Amino acid sequence: MDRKEALLEVFRLIDASNDGYLDIEELKALATDTTTQGKLAEAQETISWLDLNGDMQVSAEEFVEVWLFVTAGMDEQEYEQFMDDMKAHAGAGGTISREAMLKRVFNGLDRDHSGFIEMHELKTLVGGVAPAESVERAQGTLRMFDTNQDSMVSMDEFLSVFGFLVQDMGDAEFRGFISNLAEKGFEALYEGDYRHPHGCRAWLEAEVLPTLKQGLLELVKEVEKDVLDLATGLPWDEGEHMPRGWRPFSPMRWLSEWVLNAAMGGRQRATEQGQDGEGGEGQGLVPVKNLEAMSREEKVVYLFNQIDVNGSGSIPRSHLVSMAEVIFADGFGGVRDARSTVIEPVLAGLGVSPVDGTVDLEQFQMAIAQMTSTLSDSDFDEAARTVAAQRDWRYCRSRADKFRYLFHSLDLDHSGSLNFQELKLLAQRMDPDTSEETVSATLEYMDRDSTDSVSAEEFVDAMTVLLTHVDNETELDDMVQRMLHMRGGVDPANEVEPAPLAAFVRALRTHLVAAQLPTSTVMDKLTGRQPIVLLDVRPEEERQVSVMPGAIPITLQPAPAATWGYALAGGPGPAATRIREALATASAAAQPSAQPPVVAAYCSTGELGGVAALLLSEALRITVYNICGGIINYYNQGGSVIRVADGKQVQALHPGSNQQRAFITRPNNYR
Repeated sequence: MDRKEALLEVFRLIDASNDGYLDIEELKALATDTTTQGKLAEAQETISWLDLNGDMQVSAEEFVEVWLFVTAGMDEQEYEQFMDDMKAHAGAGGTISREAMLKRVFNGLDRDHSGFIEMHELKTLVGGVAPAESVERAQGTLRMFDTNQDSMVSMDEFLSVFGFLVQDMGDAEFRGFISNLAEKGFEALYEGDYRHPHGCRAWLEAEVLPTLKQGLLELVKEVEKDVLDLATGLPWDEGEHMPRGWRPFSPMRWLSEWVLNAAMGGRQRATEQGQDGEGGEGQGLVPVKNLEAMSREEKVVYLFNQIDVNGSGSIPRSHLVSMAEVIFADGFGGVRDARSTVIEPVLAGLGVSPVDGTVDLEQFQMAIAQMTSTLSDSDFDEAARTVAAQRDWRYCRSRADKFRYLFHSLDLDHSGSLNFQELKLLAQRMDPDTSEETVSATLEYMDRDSTDSVSAEEFVDAMTVLLTHVDNETELDDMVQRMLHMRGGVDPANEVEPAPLAAFVRALRTHLVAAQLPTSTVMDKLTGRQPIVLLDVRPEEERQVSVMPGAIPITLQPAPAATWGYALAGGPGPAATRIREALATASAAAQPSAQPPVVAAYCSTGELGGVAALLLSEALRITVYNICGGIINYYNQGGSVIRVADGKQVQALHPGSNQQRAFITRPNNYR
């Protein structure tokens, strides 16, 4: 069969109506995306370049002409593989058979396209080992596959052996095996059974490393205390005799117990002032329980508090509905048409309108409990993570998670959709010179239901298509962060000194999610008399030593149930009022040519400053920055600080904690 006839055969498979033309619905068969919106988007894209005469359908002649051109550079082996894939998508609902997938791997390993995998190819496909071992492995592999002993592995031999090896694998395990085999060749046969879980390193860095680091800091403190006790003779009865049962301090035993307690959530850390009264962030932050460690009931309360950022005790009912729709998106948990089958019946049973009014925590708990009663614990955990990821970057795993997070960050009025002004903000973050015509075109592109606004799912679908070309997840994360905070490609932590402080800053849980302002920018604005409103969120005893010039005190109070473990003392209203007054004063005093005023919070290192920036951004509906590296980095860079009592410039800075003294490299008169 020649290529033209093969393509006509595929055309006939796709043409379900047998009318000689392919429409949008029929072209969905070629889509690789499994979601409804994804299939539609791919089908629309396919018809755009197959439809040569612009009549919104594809004839057999157009289909053959385009695909003959596309495949002209393929050799016969590549073309055969390409046609197998097309037939699988067209005739089997998009499911490629295991044999076809194994054939694809064979063709990839057959590097000289001879139809056989030969000894010279085997030696390069068994792993990066020493030459002697490479030959030995290649010979062993050849003996395993080469049933007719012709010193080559044919397609049939390859399929026979691997067909036996994978016969008991589930589909997910098989796909993982195929991916590994395609990437590593026959080296995959010589690996052990252990595999690092996906995202293991990221999980260790995000969850384990901060806990271990805090444990080591606490251990240093405990060792210092033990040394002091021994030096003063405190453990001995009346300073003379060793008490019964006394044992020397064991650092490793103490650390192991501390880590176990922390892992079980039983470790009680001090409040912001610290147990020893010295205060500061290094030793006194309120613990924030990770979502994974929460019970089902605790997760529901956490999700409520994510929305109720002002602590009013109630949230709009529409937010409850939106959350439930996210939980059951794409038929999650086997639920289809969640709004009519689950959401509306539950709300009706509770006497709650799905549109108007608000719900309190108790109503929210009852509604979510009933809606998710059929979900297993593991399914509920995944649903809670997906919902939490909309407002907490730590829990974002997929691209859809990250785009939903971006959506909620842009939805300043909490309406559940993006209007023209909110999209304009995003566009100007990406390109300050963006015209309103471009923003209007973007709105029209994203707004599929013609409501003059963009819903969360419309936004996610559009961003998914627009950023399909970005293959590297790190690059994608950086792009999202720049859209969030207008941040350039350089991490502000690169300016932080000394290196241990920079490492500490990069490990902070708010470093990526809070907008960061480099110290150099702060100093430029202060020296150039550009308007800036500085917010000091440290404890009072630290502020009494010194502050940045003109800083306004803002107090945070522990709130363990809140997303970031803290809330604005007295609620967001008073703090927002003070900051707006300061903004008005700064704007009035600025030169006509001055830049718009910037609001920036700071603490010792950036840990509490980042939390304050997030809380205040929500309260003020503007971007509030955290000064990267805190006042310590500002002081190290030569920034001036003044004493609150008399406004006099001093060379003294409270470190926040004993552990953070080493972060201060500039002469410091504070003792």
